[in-house]
Amino acid sequence: MLTQKRRARHLTNEHRENQAAKQECKLQESSLLAAGSISMLAGFFEGPLFYLDGDGDWMNHSPKQAGKDLRLSAELISDITTWDDEYQAIYDDNYPPDSRFPTPATKAAWIEKGRQLAVRIKQESPLVTSVDYQANGSIKNGECMI
Repeated sequence: MLTQKRRARHLTNEHRENQAAKQECKLQESSLLAAGSISMLAGFFEGPLFYLDGDGDWMNHSPKQAGKDLRLSAELISDITTWDDEYQAIYDDNYPPDSRFPTPATKAAWIEKGRQLAVRIKQESPLVTSVDYQANGSIKNGECMI
């Protein structure tokens, strides 16, 4: 009988912990929902997606983390990762100011691909109400709102 009481107490505590974890997820989701707006801006050595984290701080996030937070499909996460990897690949370790795409056409294609990804994020995520697409900073803040 005593063992059953301990087990019941353990299950009750486990239930409380699960409820607390669910509540924490809802709080994090609600901060994203309240914000609704994200920015997509590639930078060297950082995630390209910026939005409020669970603590209410505006932070950059990797495509994988953003996929979880914003409920994005595996295909879209992969496409964003590929887009970001293309940008990371142009980094010139010998002289960082020389980091650039090999041709203007290559850069233009990369910028357009990112714009299409921003549209897909907006369409796919139930939490995102707008995407401020800035490519790699070549598009000014607020100039390309999706």
